[in-house]
Amino acid sequence: MVPNGTGFVNYFYSTGGAQGVGWRLASGGVVDQAGVRVPFGGGLVIQALGSRSLVLSGQVKTGKTRVTLQTGRNFLANLCPVNAGGTSPSAAGLTLATSGMQSFLTAGRASALADLVLIWNGTGYNQYYYATGGLVGTGWRRIGAGSTDQGAVPMPDGAFVIQRRGAPTEVILNQGNY
Repeated sequence: MVPNGTGFVNYFYSTGGAQGVGWRLASGGVVDQAGVRVPFGGGLVIQALGSRSLVLSGQVKTGKTRVTLQTGRNFLANLCPVNAGGTSPSAAGLTLATSGMQSFLTAGRASALADLVLIWNGTGYNQYYYATGGLVGTGWRRIGAGSTDQGAVPMPDGAFVIQRRGAPTEVILNQGNY
């Protein structure tokens, strides 16, 4: 699934049959899509039909990354190359509080007024927002957890989702020094 600004264009790898062998549009057709480029600095979503092991190679991007948050769901990668959660977490890894996202997300006195950060929990998404006061106080909160501070929640090693409620905005993500 490759983002196109309003959603995703879905591709799959065909192993034969009427569509032939190679990358094809999920919506149908036999035209080879192998030349489609993933935008530089962009990302993609892989939806597997079962458990898979995936190895990606390359280099860790250093420095700042410019991202446009569109209204709706946005998939973002954790730029921090240090494990903040999972097995053997490092204290240097990013958490909600150290991510800096509260500086560019729309905050609110209630979750319905704020942008949401969705983090996969293995069966679904925990939904977090930055609260600006009211009954839940100020700081990172999880929907359904009341006023409990969620700032120490680790950012996942892979990706997470931002549900942007406001107008599109361009933000700068900084990897930090590790």
